[in-house]
Amino acid sequence: MEELYFRGFLLPRLPQLGKWAPLFNTVLFSVYHFWAPWAVLSKIIFGFPGFWFVWRKHDLRATIWMHPGSTLVGTVGGIIALSMGVI
Repeated sequence: MEELYFRGFLLPRLPQLGKWAPLFNTVLFSVYHFWAPWAVLSKIIFGFPGFWFVWRKHDLRATIWMHPGSTLVGTVGGIIALSMGVI
């Protein structure tokens, strides 16, 4: 649902921002995850390329796959770190 709202609904409604629209959309998406303020910067850095791609190609499929994929990688990485005693 997040992808449909942020990239499918909101991003096309930001034409006044021109080339800054994907960055603005990325920041809004990152700040929307207010329950994880420590992750805002990483969401901006790692999310921007996918959001820019959607803006450029007008195709949501990339971020629809990217979002659960990045969540899976982060979760598996966290589980591995916990099991190895790193954190």
